[in-house]
Amino acid sequence: MLQIGAYTLTCKFEALLQNFQYHITGVYAPNCRIERRTVWREIGAVRGLMESPCAVCGDFNVTRYPSEKRDCSRRSSEMVEFSNFIEGMELIDLQLEGGSYTWFKGDNHTTASRIDRFLISEEWDDSFRNIKQTIQQRLISDHTPVALRCGAWEQDKSYCKFENWWLNSLSD
Repeated sequence: MLQIGAYTLTCKFEALLQNFQYHITGVYAPNCRIERRTVWREIGAVRGLMESPCAVCGDFNVTRYPSEKRDCSRRSSEMVEFSNFIEGMELIDLQLEGGSYTWFKGDNHTTASRIDRFLISEEWDDSFRNIKQTIQQRLISDHTPVALRCGAWEQDKSYCKFENWWLNSLSD
């Protein structure tokens, strides 16, 4: 299933062996507050169509808190609106690991904010363990890539045990 909106793209995935379905919505929100409300409506409409776990990710072009924007001291009405959207959609805003900002501007990066993120549904949180979002290495873009990691983070050690007496049973 594929849903295309003006600012979103939603794909539904199915893991056949596990009989597990989920969907991911990619977002590229406009800078305009009024146009950004279209994004909230698009995500809400798709979320209402699907009962499976979901993740919403991308460039939201807005922060939630003053701490997510360099040299910001007050919470704007746009920040409040974004937070209300997240809470109303019952999405979880995971802590960002590896840095504070995902977008930079200027020669010395004097302007910086966290406008890129993953938001996950409670069903996603219930379906996976060890969920975190981390900053990746920024190469060319003024945006830093953000990765969502789920599952075991440490390599599980697998030991192969061999008993010499097994060879004896083959020769009998």
